[in-house]
Amino acid sequence: MDMILKRFYDNHYSTTGIIYINGTFFCATLEPPFRHKKVLGSTRIPAGEYGIEMNYTSPMAMNYQNKFDIDCLPRLIDVPGFEGILIHIGNYKRDTEGCILVGNTIQINIENGMDRQKILNSKSTLVQLNKAIEEKQIDRIIILDD
Repeated sequence: MDMILKRFYDNHYSTTGIIYINGTFFCATLEPPFRHKKVLGSTRIPAGEYGIEMNYTSPMAMNYQNKFDIDCLPRLIDVPGFEGILIHIGNYKRDTEGCILVGNTIQINIENGMDRQKILNSKSTLVQLNKAIEEKQIDRIIILDD
């Protein structure tokens, strides 16, 4: 079963995209923007194909178990130049920590003439994504730039 993240908008502040599972829309994503030079926690990962494993033991996963009653977090493996890339909950770019946020709605706010994206319903979307990954035995993600 294929899981594809197709990025469609980067405003140099954040990047939005859509995850498709087996060709069908599944959810929206929010990531940091593209940068020519990596800034730790503020640069999206490069497009490519990466393995996925369910992470139960990282500090963030253990925090999610206690705080949100979410057992595990999808972790991307073998991402060149990056470590600890997770798919997790959050609403704003500042919540990404360099990772991928998921939700079912992207909201765009205009602040001081700049558009700022926000992702909504993140927790319920992550629960559904975890279930889909486990049930469909998804072990990789393909990330495509616009």
